[in-house]
Amino acid sequence: MAKIAVVAPADSSSPLHRLVDDYLMACRARGLAKGTIDNSYGYPLRSIFLPWCDAHDIQRPEELTPRQVDAFSVALLDREGRNGRPLSKFSVHAYARAVRGFLSWCANSTFAPMRARPPRPGG
Repeated sequence: MAKIAVVAPADSSSPLHRLVDDYLMACRARGLAKGTIDNSYGYPLRSIFLPWCDAHDIQRPEELTPRQVDAFSVALLDREGRNGRPLSKFSVHAYARAVRGFLSWCANSTFAPMRARPPRPGG
């Protein structure tokens, strides 16, 4: 029998952190491999993007402007990788792609708070 894999939450102190956890869980629910989620999505989002957002006091995806997303990409170009050398352009692109995928999911997800919902009848 197959074991159920659960994506462990990183830090649920802000709505952005919780949304990253929800996004990673949605990726797993779509059938993506745990290794893909951990390495291609989880690492860039939890270890790079969320700390950058925390340092810039960004707590919700709707607080991210296109200028801030560009600033994040520039920060990646100036960042050292795990090996102590500057990140390659390929790594920067891969990390930015993970962030764009997350932000796209936020904009399109029925679970995301930033999605406009029609008012309820009588309410």
